[in-house]
Amino acid sequence: MAVKGCYSCIKYLLFIFNILFWIIGMVILGLGIYYEVEKRSDVVTIVDDSEDAYGGLMIGVGTFIALVGFAGCFGALRENRSCLIFYGTMVTIVFVLQVVAGGLAYRYRDKLDTTVQDGMMRTLGKYTDKSTAIDKAWLYVQGKFKCCGVNNYTDWQNSTFTEENPGMVPPSCCDSNVTCAFSHPQNIYQQGCYEKVLNDLRDDWKILAGVGIGIAAVQVFGIFFSCALQANIKKGEYVYV
Repeated sequence: MAVKGCYSCIKYLLFIFNILFWIIGMVILGLGIYYEVEKRSDVVTIVDDSEDAYGGLMIGVGTFIALVGFAGCFGALRENRSCLIFYGTMVTIVFVLQVVAGGLAYRYRDKLDTTVQDGMMRTLGKYTDKSTAIDKAWLYVQGKFKCCGVNNYTDWQNSTFTEENPGMVPPSCCDSNVTCAFSHPQNIYQQGCYEKVLNDLRDDWKILAGVGIGIAAVQVFGIFFSCALQANIKKGEYVYV
């Protein structure tokens, strides 16, 4: 059977849309698996060290999106109303959750500064210079931004690292081949990492917000196409080929 008139175009547009939706899901799933295997450390880790949750979350979200995309492809191509109802319902739920999440993020945007600073102070206290995820994250951030500590290098005075290495600060706080110690403050990066990390996260979140808005707009079309195709199938408006 084939759908008549403009509904045929909707059918194939919905199919193409869901191919892309499925690909996005598989990419997120792959990134989640990579994260779990490699335990990659970055700017996020020094703010929130519960890194194990991120890989699992991406795997779950990627799997969900891939399944929904597959249901949409199958429902559109086979003109299966049950799959289209499932697809439309799931996309609508995801869309609503995105709107709620966006609203909450905007509502609590002023708490970002405190959250970032508190998280950085917590992970700084756990730094050991033994190649843990937190160690690698601080090494990366201090080396990349040429900064030291949260507010400044004196934050390291009460850290686990300084307890184990009296008088010293992490080597990533200084340029190579110099003594990196409190007794040589001229060798230590004077600026703290807090502002650098905060600005970096803000830039990333602006990009994510833009991508989220774009995805939400596409989802609206997907919901519309799904409903239109369902209604046409329900009415039995077919021609045999």
